[in-house]
Amino acid sequence: MPDAGVGEFLNGYRGRWIWPVAIMVIFSVAAGHLGTDVDWDLRNYHAYNAQSLLNGRFWTDIAPAQLQTFLSPALDIPTGAVRDWLNDTPVILNIALSVPHSVAVWLAFELTLRTVPTGFPGGALFALALTLFSAIGVAGYPVLATSQDNAIPVACTLGGLLCLVDDTDRPFTKSACAGLLFGLAAGLKLTELPYCLAGAVALLLAPISRGRRLQSIAVFTLSGFAAGAVVCGPWWLFLYCRYQNPLFPFMNNWFHSPFVDSLPFTDERFKPHGLGPHLAYPFYWALRPSSAATELYVRDPRFALAYVAALAIIVRQSACRWRGVPGLNQAGVVLVAFFTTGFVLWQLMFSILRYLATLELLIGVMILLALQPLLTMQRPRAAVACAVIAVLAGIQAVTDYPNWGRLPFPTPLRAEFPTIEPNSLIVLLDSSPMAYLANLLPPFVRFVGANSNLIQPGSEGILSRQAEMAIRTHGGPRYGLEDPVDTPGAADRTLAFYGLRRDDCRQILSNLDNNAIRICRLRAAG
Repeated sequence: MPDAGVGEFLNGYRGRWIWPVAIMVIFSVAAGHLGTDVDWDLRNYHAYNAQSLLNGRFWTDIAPAQLQTFLSPALDIPTGAVRDWLNDTPVILNIALSVPHSVAVWLAFELTLRTVPTGFPGGALFALALTLFSAIGVAGYPVLATSQDNAIPVACTLGGLLCLVDDTDRPFTKSACAGLLFGLAAGLKLTELPYCLAGAVALLLAPISRGRRLQSIAVFTLSGFAAGAVVCGPWWLFLYCRYQNPLFPFMNNWFHSPFVDSLPFTDERFKPHGLGPHLAYPFYWALRPSSAATELYVRDPRFALAYVAALAIIVRQSACRWRGVPGLNQAGVVLVAFFTTGFVLWQLMFSILRYLATLELLIGVMILLALQPLLTMQRPRAAVACAVIAVLAGIQAVTDYPNWGRLPFPTPLRAEFPTIEPNSLIVLLDSSPMAYLANLLPPFVRFVGANSNLIQPGSEGILSRQAEMAIRTHGGPRYGLEDPVDTPGAADRTLAFYGLRRDDCRQILSNLDNNAIRICRLRAAG
């Protein structure tokens, strides 16, 4: 290949197909070396939700996967089928589950490449390095090839953003495609909703003539609603018809479904309180291990760096506008608006670090946009690029990842349920993730959640009363499931409420939770 061709390739002008292939190879190799996923969400609801509708168990069980029983199974059913099909070949399973993640990283690379200054030597390699640095942050990388990996909706969001920064002269087509992808992302996973709103804000600043801007916003909004309705509308309609709340049980303080208490059922544990914590939030997990934004301790300065970069960009852009000189191009303005708006909305709505995976993939974009004035100057740009790589390497060296639950090696998942009589009732006595065990039994063996994040002994609501009636009036054998180490004492309180005692307890053999769950025959305490 001639030197000019090599330069065009390294700058990203030729051989564009090689970069997504390289990204897929990198993450396939990484996923193939990771242990098999056994995280809390998989054991609690992803495995259960993937099968409960298909085998009819959903209609007879009572919330065995706690409040997560009622989350849309739109992603769980196809990924559950992949897990069941490839369970005996765990390395191939991990590689298959990593494909959507690779697609999301490739889309982030395409966005990053658009912010590299024209003529920057090796621009594609530099963009790839920044993208990979973003892709191995604590929000996204630890959930690679796990049930928590939201790579499909993240890829939809980034695809929509790529449409917004496209310089096509067909604004309505661009807005429609972006709206469809953003709506699809939110329909698949409601945690992407803040980024849909951020996309609408970014569209206001997109390279569209002022006369067509309102029409483009209308097209974006309508197509987004249409895509979301197609993907998740049937599920929301079903929840409304059955439980009088389309988001059941969430936001029940608005919908007041009689099946559960009139509570929002949202996780408020990680939201900062006060102006200072709000403004300094990314620094809470930047310099020392912290659980400020997640259940497990993490340390990662990436978002603190992006935060500083965003502030620098905004200050510089304001100065350029005041002085009447060119600043960021339209694509840069769109990306900064999306990132900053998305972060603010995420913090207001969730403040849960896992849901930042979308923006985490754009950290390299923010770094490039902040350094554009230096990278466009021929003399210092090589030194700046080397300094950036050194800083990124230092950040990676101090990053502490959370362990959401993996087996030590890629290993097939194995669980054995003891033989029990037909027409038995299985009572989940505590809030440990145990619903996956229902997949091992036929649907006529009923699972009932009795003490969880949705139903507690004696709580109000039709669902709680249904659970209580099922436990008290069941005419056949009754068994209890519990994890006494994970939630000590919770099962005892449940048994005391129902006037039951344990008998003939046995451990359930399962490598998903290291044989932690036991099953006991339940008998009247008297």
